[in-house]
Amino acid sequence: MIEQIAVKKFQNGELLNFMIDEVKDARTLEATELKATLDTLDEVLAAFQVSLRKKKASVHTEQVTIYDRARDEKLRNLRQSIQGALYLPGKDKQEAAKRLTMLMRVYKNLHLMSYRNESEHMNKLIQELRERQYAADVQLLGIKQWVDEMEAANKEFDKYFDERDHEMGGRVIYDKKELRRQIGVQYELLLNLVHGLFYIKPSKQIELFIGRHNERVRKMRSLFAFRTTTGSRALRSKRAMLRELAVKLGWELPEGQEDYQYFSSSRILHPTEKQWYRLGKRNGEDTLVKYTPRKTKTNSVTSPVTEDAGTSPVTPTPPTPGGGSSDSSDGGAEGSIGGGL
Repeated sequence: MIEQIAVKKFQNGELLNFMIDEVKDARTLEATELKATLDTLDEVLAAFQVSLRKKKASVHTEQVTIYDRARDEKLRNLRQSIQGALYLPGKDKQEAAKRLTMLMRVYKNLHLMSYRNESEHMNKLIQELRERQYAADVQLLGIKQWVDEMEAANKEFDKYFDERDHEMGGRVIYDKKELRRQIGVQYELLLNLVHGLFYIKPSKQIELFIGRHNERVRKMRSLFAFRTTTGSRALRSKRAMLRELAVKLGWELPEGQEDYQYFSSSRILHPTEKQWYRLGKRNGEDTLVKYTPRKTKTNSVTSPVTEDAGTSPVTPTPPTPGGGSSDSSDGGAEGSIGGGL
């Protein structure tokens, strides 16, 4: 029998490596019936591998960042110069500073805009500052230098941003979810074909391939079962903290016991009290406190929630090796391909 395993259980890297081994092994059969499916899998796996590679930042990203900061700095210097001119001696300079202040208020949020919008609005500001209405005020206050430097920084920014945009636009974007779906479809087809060949054209090669395939599947199932048992890295870290606190409190936790026997989510079970404890505080220090589940509303007359609900916990049942846990999202997806095909 050919053992089946659901593609959705794999992490991306695991799926890629597992499928590469499967395809490579299936090609040793040299069966013409498998060639089209294996060729399609090779193409999909090649695209999937590219999609998993870490995207390198554009070579122009650093320049984009540098000149974005530079133009913001020049704009800030321009604002501060105009603000300071409000207090210069001479009514004409003060009036010029007031007019420019009113203009700058229109462009007060440039640094909060997107790159493209900031460039567009900064160009409009520079254009207005160079027009007859404000050019004389800029000249009178002696702030043309900041306008020129802001314009130069903005042009440099636009140049590098356009080059980065062009480079990034040329990259192929892959849909990992769709690629995983395609892998699943072709993989199922491959197993069905091998299953058919086993009965139509039986051979020692096919029998050995099925044995190697089933062994790979069993190894992955063991990994998935272990992962379900131990949980995420963050959860394992929290459980380690719970165990450490329990030992400090004098709990006699047997050595070498699997975590699932004494942990449920982020709670720990007292070995003799059969009471769940959780992480808490006492006198400002981390410790273990009794876990009391919240009461939930129910419309049931026969099964009301009582005050002592949950004080007699049931030890979590470990997942069955190779079969996944009871809350597995795969349901009946896993199994073996029987003779009903």
